[in-house]
Amino acid sequence: MHAILELAKKKTVIFDGAMGTMLMEAGLKAGDCPELWNIEKLSLVAEIHRRYYEAGSDAVHTNTFGGNAVKLADRGLSEKAEIINVEAAKLAREACPAGKFVAGDIGPTGKLLKPLGDLVIEEAEEAFLDRHRPWSREGWISSASRPCSRSRKRSPPFALQSGSAMSRSSPLSPSTAPRMGSSP
Repeated sequence: MHAILELAKKKTVIFDGAMGTMLMEAGLKAGDCPELWNIEKLSLVAEIHRRYYEAGSDAVHTNTFGGNAVKLADRGLSEKAEIINVEAAKLAREACPAGKFVAGDIGPTGKLLKPLGDLVIEEAEEAFLDRHRPWSREGWISSASRPCSRSRKRSPPFALQSGSAMSRSSPLSPSTAPRMGSSP
């Protein structure tokens, strides 16, 4: 059984939340691409992950909610989708303490499917598969995911958590959410 499911049998599993809010607090401007920070402001993204673990999260999501090629195309960044997603996973995994987890955050394309919009289902499927492929190629995804270890050499795969109600809500109240530049 998946290690995070084993943990869930014992206790409520706490995920992070509000990555966008934390990035805005760190300087992300309205309309800027949060996922671009995975390759431009790496230390800030990593610090947010660390702070969530310090605040008690059992798992953090990668900063990839809008990281699919369809969504990134709106910003002229579709060709950077793979590097953005790989670096996001690396940042979260490097911040992950032993016994904790990383969840790949797969959000929507931002487009409506035909006949209500102009996105064809095959393009949407490809956008989601393109995020899964590099994570799988790196050995970060498996049906037997384990919690993080301190070894970074092909360390444990991470669990994928598609955009669900869990990934949209923060288990941390505003008073307990980690703040940039403050101690836990």
